[in-house]
Amino acid sequence: MLYAEPNAAVRALGAPDDPLFGQLDGLAAIHAVAGWDGLGLGRFPAGGGVPVGIVDTGIDAGHEDLAGKIAACATSRDGKLVVGSCADDNDHGTHVAGTIGAVANNGAGIAGVAFASPLIVCRRSAGRAGPARSPTSPTALPSHTPAAPG
Repeated sequence: MLYAEPNAAVRALGAPDDPLFGQLDGLAAIHAVAGWDGLGLGRFPAGGGVPVGIVDTGIDAGHEDLAGKIAACATSRDGKLVVGSCADDNDHGTHVAGTIGAVANNGAGIAGVAFASPLIVCRRSAGRAGPARSPTSPTALPSHTPAAPG
């Protein structure tokens, strides 16, 4: 015998059918399709992912690539949360939410990097309605005073 190689099954990696998927250079750069395939996600399940929290300008809950993705939402106003209110008045939060969790393989738009993950959205930045505060500013999130050691 002069030559031998393993007899292994070879299959093509599955890519979602979303029409704008090919324009997502970031997903190509991180080899998302190979990663999804390696994790057994090549059939693009709609659920079962780890919940992802997003603090931004809100979310367009009616967007075709985000429909059914929101597990919880609220708006932070003056240090208080208003549950159920997280409409995006700036589109930035919707863009971020899509990059993270857009439904994959639905024949529309794009595919998010964590397409199987539910989204927990907190609208914090004021968008067009007013000045946005930095997430690191003291008034950006409710304060928390750690307990004294002891």
